[in-house]
Amino acid sequence: MLAVGVIFIGIQASAQSAKFISRWQIIKGQSDFGGLEEKIAAPNTIKLAMNADSLFVYREFAQMPVLEERLKIGAPDVETLVDQKTLKLSGVNWDKKANQFIFRATYEINGAQWVYWRTETWKVKGELLEVQRTTIMPDKVDRVKAVYQKVK
Repeated sequence: MLAVGVIFIGIQASAQSAKFISRWQIIKGQSDFGGLEEKIAAPNTIKLAMNADSLFVYREFAQMPVLEERLKIGAPDVETLVDQKTLKLSGVNWDKKANQFIFRATYEINGAQWVYWRTETWKVKGELLEVQRTTIMPDKVDRVKAVYQKVK
């Protein structure tokens, strides 16, 4: 019975989240980078793909390495090595009531000497993707709203 429930959740998320699956380009004029430099505040380009139970996320920043992740929807967090000194532990859930993805991440830099937590909410509004991000660090909190348009 549990397996049937997991398959049903995956199919439901897949059907409702199809509008997310695309390549998205940032609209700088509609975004609020919260006082951060644009090149680190939000990816210039996001690509999303999906299979039955996983989301494939490709984030391209201006002057940073491309970050690619495969996250099982609703599953435990997975580790990604961002660079030689940064470990990212992340996961994603589908909020069917709000029709949005909710990403969570914890970053450990230099062997956990500096840790920060991030939550992102991704919602499609018409032809736009809105990403609301909150990052909690030991010394401050950053909030970013990035708006993307679908690349056709």
